[in-house]
Amino acid sequence: MAQMLDATKVPVNRPNSPVRWQRAKERADTGGVQVFCVGGDPRVWAVTSASCPGAAYIVEIRPDAAPTCQCKAATKKNDPICVHRAAVLHRLGMLPIVHAMPVNVVPLGVVGAMAAD
Repeated sequence: MAQMLDATKVPVNRPNSPVRWQRAKERADTGGVQVFCVGGDPRVWAVTSASCPGAAYIVEIRPDAAPTCQCKAATKKNDPICVHRAAVLHRLGMLPIVHAMPVNVVPLGVVGAMAAD
């Protein structure tokens, strides 16, 4: 008998990159996400939802593994990044940094000489 694929649990295979972390943090900011430490334990956080008023998700920071979240992006889509984890990592000063792309500078005299060729 063929097995049915549960589309709600299919991994999205999205990359874990500093740019995506930064964008998630920006969405957390614009969405008004709030972050609260639970019981004084810096490993456990309650983070409000940007899209569901009154809802919050638990984010756990573990020293030996990636942070976890109970939101749909994390649990059903297996996305390594969500606004809730980004907000907590930012609060802790642990958000991955986006480095500027190096720019190759060509002196103007060289550009002029190249155009004359």
